[in-house]
Amino acid sequence: MRIIFFGTDYYSTLALNYLLSHDAQVIGIVTGTKKGSLPFEYESVHDIATKNNIPTIHVGSKTDLINSKETIQSWTGTIGFVSSFGVIIPREIFEIPIYGTLNLHPSLLPAYRGPSPMEQTILDQQTRTGVTIMRIDTGVDTGNIIDQKQESVLETDTTLSLAQKLYPIGTQMFIDQLSKHPHGDFNENPQINDSATITSRYTKNDARIVWNTTAQNISALVRAYYPKPLAWTTLSELVSHFSNKGVKNDSIEKRVIIHNGIVENDMFTPSHVQLEGKNIIDWKTFRNGYL
Repeated sequence: MRIIFFGTDYYSTLALNYLLSHDAQVIGIVTGTKKGSLPFEYESVHDIATKNNIPTIHVGSKTDLINSKETIQSWTGTIGFVSSFGVIIPREIFEIPIYGTLNLHPSLLPAYRGPSPMEQTILDQQTRTGVTIMRIDTGVDTGNIIDQKQESVLETDTTLSLAQKLYPIGTQMFIDQLSKHPHGDFNENPQINDSATITSRYTKNDARIVWNTTAQNISALVRAYYPKPLAWTTLSELVSHFSNKGVKNDSIEKRVIIHNGIVENDMFTPSHVQLEGKNIIDWKTFRNGYL
């Protein structure tokens, strides 16, 4: 089938690269505006499209999408595939492909609808999650379910590691559905709306560590907000929590990013940290220098 791909961020690239490596016919790409940075480099949706000579449209809003309608129609797509796009797709766009548009959502819908399913799964310390292939409709993750697969959540999983499992699995599910239903006659089941849970978009303030909670809660927060927006605290809070020796420098109120850590004997200890404006260093080096 001739696939029109909608995707914007790093998670989108996991799906797009999987499609291309499995010889899927991606004939056009619609990508949004990247927001923020990640603690690692990656090839963007735009770069992947350019490398593979795939026509691409850049949009920043629903209005931009509507204004791009004629171009998207000119691609004569058979089906649309959405993976972490970040822009609400109006009906006049998602109905352009002959068989409509499907979406990869990294949860077992109707659980964890909305923009942050993987983060919330880890924050809630769930031991299982999954991926859903669903039909796009006018709601937010409310469309008919076409396929689902359950996956375990490890105690060490971050949002990044979870995405690196779920997006390739979900993309293979999409490919399998195209193979089983070449005429778009997918088996669809409506969601049970009464069972739905909703996630919200997080902010940097959500990622601030509260130290007077359990080690498990702190670990979950650190893992949920990796690779973005990254868990953080202040140097003064670290001094208060981990040291009684006083302060060795004048950076007491600077923000400190906690990249990862471990839980031992019901205590959370950072493993790699990053003082505002500095490079990432291991906890032992940081502690010797600042605490």
